[in-house]
Amino acid sequence: MMQRLATLLSVSVLVLLVANPAEANRRALFKSPRAFMGAGCEAGSVVVAGDNSESVSVLFGKYDAGRSSRSGTLRTHCEFSLPISVPPGQRLSVLTAEWQGYVKGRGGFSRRYSAVGPRQRPWRVDRYQSREGMNYLQRDDMYPREVNADCKGGEFNLRINSEIIAAGNDSYIAVDTVDLHNQVVFRLNWVPCQ
Repeated sequence: MMQRLATLLSVSVLVLLVANPAEANRRALFKSPRAFMGAGCEAGSVVVAGDNSESVSVLFGKYDAGRSSRSGTLRTHCEFSLPISVPPGQRLSVLTAEWQGYVKGRGGFSRRYSAVGPRQRPWRVDRYQSREGMNYLQRDDMYPREVNADCKGGEFNLRINSEIIAAGNDSYIAVDTVDLHNQVVFRLNWVPCQ
């Protein structure tokens, strides 16, 4: 009798695992960014790669500032919303944003992230100075505990506000990479709820 019960229990567990393998492997995913606003991310100047995955890249075609920039202005901004789909039973542990750029002369780069609700986080500000010009990489690790804190899952929006400033007529700054594609990369790390 005990052997029969153990066999029945083993078969039941196996059936549950086979019937629902996707639930066990589901992870938090980025959806395609939306609601782009600002001169740095005008319509048609942004390309998104990697949506519906744990890493998404946003490539900008016009996110620069300075007298020699495409806009000719010393200040350019971009803001957008990045939806994150979190399955039940998962919670974000770290959300990482990597901004790559170039500056010649003096420039500043500011960004602010807001995960849920009206509460605003403080601006993160970096200033650069390079007479010859230099590439920069800014990595922001965030710990958005309010995203899926109840472990029920759902879709959450991360709001990103950013701004670059060329400080002086001979200065130039851009959000870009070595290959001159303007870019920011977002990555998710998740943990099971306990």
